[in-house]
Amino acid sequence: MRNVGRILVAAGLLLVLGGAGFLTERYRVYQVTGPSMVPGLRPGDRIVVDTDPPPIRVNDVVVLGPDAWSSVAGDSVAGGSVAGPDGAQGADRIKRVIAFGGSTVVCCEESGALSVDDAVFGGPETLDPSAETPFRVVVPPGRLFVVGDNRPLSVDSRTFATGPGGGTVAEDDVLGRVVAVAYPAGRAGVVGWEAGPFRTAVAAVVMGATAILAGAVVRAVTGLRARRSRPARSSERSRPG
Repeated sequence: MRNVGRILVAAGLLLVLGGAGFLTERYRVYQVTGPSMVPGLRPGDRIVVDTDPPPIRVNDVVVLGPDAWSSVAGDSVAGGSVAGPDGAQGADRIKRVIAFGGSTVVCCEESGALSVDDAVFGGPETLDPSAETPFRVVVPPGRLFVVGDNRPLSVDSRTFATGPGGGTVAEDDVLGRVVAVAYPAGRAGVVGWEAGPFRTAVAAVVMGATAILAGAVVRAVTGLRARRSRPARSSERSRPG
């Protein structure tokens, strides 16, 4: 039994160290500081970002670098909605991808919604569609059209849609894809259609921790039984023959 406990502890340590090492290497934790992605992501949320994601898809939530719109707007956009891993607020932004190169984005339908390739995307574009500047953007190759979920309060591709590049951002400006909310605990969970290897790595850490605990319990029980059996054996040996 003692050997079983040792094996469980050793296997658990391997799982924890391997999973934690992978998570530390590939993923970063950011803090959301702005309202542009409410209600899905709220100010104060800690989000987990995959810095080496699979190919980005429509509807993915991504973190963009501070110069995402500099090539079309002349300057980087200040006051971003994401703070970096060190907790200091930066100019990074978090948005949802709605179109790739070759797609046509039009604002707005009578309901105030955007359309992508003649299909309505998401809910109302603004609380007052008549106040929105109409646009029609054909997304250039290698670029993305991105918006915030809380569109009335979001600075995104729509903001620069009438300028050069149609407000699109380069695919290379994507720093990573949001895969999970880590905090607060009540809303923690996976974001989007796929968490990639994140779920597997977290499961490895959890299973490893469980194995370590189980191994420690087995070793403790085995040790306790061994100590209890020693006095009995000693007393048997001391009895007169």
